[in-house]
Amino acid sequence: MLSSRGGPRGRGFERIDYGLFPPSAECVWANGNTTDLVPDHVAPLLYAFLIAAAACALTAAHLARRNHREPPHRHDAPA
Repeated sequence: MLSSRGGPRGRGFERIDYGLFPPSAECVWANGNTTDLVPDHVAPLLYAFLIAAAACALTAAHLARRNHREPPHRHDAPA
């Protein structure tokens, strides 16, 4: 396995480059090699979950607004 001091084939670790959108983390070694630390399927899953969360929030807001409206008044005729 890789250690923090001896990267691939004994070369030293230099830095990790991060990115937010799309999510990324890349390990950079002293010899110029890079290792991607974030799997390829993470970005599509993140975007799908963000869209689903937005849809849930909009649905909740719509249902809350609909439930707070006053019910229609019934005019009962005297019997």
